[in-house]
Amino acid sequence: SKVLVFFFSTTHILASDMSSSRSSEGQQKNKPLLGAAINQDSEDIDSTQIILDSPAPSDAIEPRPNGQMQRKARNAEPRKVTLMTLVRDKRNRSALFVLFVLLITYMFSQVDRYLQAITAQNMQQDQNWGDGKGTGYQEDLLVGAVFTVVYLPSGIPFGFLADRYSEHKKYILFAAFLVWSAATLATGFSTKYWQVVVFRFVLAIGESACTPLAGSIISDHFSKDARTTALGVYNWGIYTGYSLAYGVANALTDLTSWRTVWWAFGFSGCVWAFLVLLIPAPPHVRKRSSNVRKASGGSGVGVREQQKQQQQQAQKSSVWQIIKYFSATPSLVILLVASLIRNAGGYVWAYS
Repeated sequence: SKVLVFFFSTTHILASDMSSSRSSEGQQKNKPLLGAAINQDSEDIDSTQIILDSPAPSDAIEPRPNGQMQRKARNAEPRKVTLMTLVRDKRNRSALFVLFVLLITYMFSQVDRYLQAITAQNMQQDQNWGDGKGTGYQEDLLVGAVFTVVYLPSGIPFGFLADRYSEHKKYILFAAFLVWSAATLATGFSTKYWQVVVFRFVLAIGESACTPLAGSIISDHFSKDARTTALGVYNWGIYTGYSLAYGVANALTDLTSWRTVWWAFGFSGCVWAFLVLLIPAPPHVRKRSSNVRKASGGSGVGVREQQKQQQQQAQKSSVWQIIKYFSATPSLVILLVASLIRNAGGYVWAYS
């Protein structure tokens, strides 16, 4: 009997949700699919913050009894977001620019990572180490332990920096990008095995910052409803980088030399890194700064003091608390194991 009661009550709830969803569907059709954060001081729309089913400003705010404005509650279900949905809406160009810059940045990190496997044979013959065939235990150390032992733990401090200094994330990413691009460029000038090892260490440290910082920046510019799509586009960098490494880099090695490949991608990365500095501030940061300036009469000192107070008052978890939460969450542990298996297979395939 309890099973029947549970079944009929669940059916009733689902039917109520479906009917409310259908009743709101007609209202949703006249609303823009992609909108932006509402400016509380006016009825303008900040066009960089992507929010699904954003209502018209007049529908989104209503007067309070004290004369101030407040947002209305929205119970409507968000509509499905695809890549073309993001591209078609002109108000999202700033956020899409951020996504494009980060996508190419991730692509460079993947290309520079796989260049070692492509140029190994020519590098060994030129520098007189290894077996001269692009294999051997010294090559295995370069693509394995030398890279991963540094890459894996280095990502945690960069994630910590992204959380602690959220307004400086693009500058941290810019510095890390320059570091690994410079290491790539310097590898082309190496003449000894130990030099390749050192530059490989530096490369791993720089590249470990890419995904933690880029993922955090994407989260700042895309709402949770569009964030999965944005992160999916960002992950194209893995496959475009892999394809460039084994396509363009292979052909370039055959036409010129192994050194030219490292120089070309290293120099290109150094140039592209400056585009990271063009990433605009997240909409909520710009809005908060604007409100503080108004409150302080336009004084920049007031802005800095307000930001300093907010950082001091914010409760921030320690690295140990984050690790403890992660290890105590089964779904996150399962994702970690799945990612480990996927990357292990990918690296074995790529370097073989």
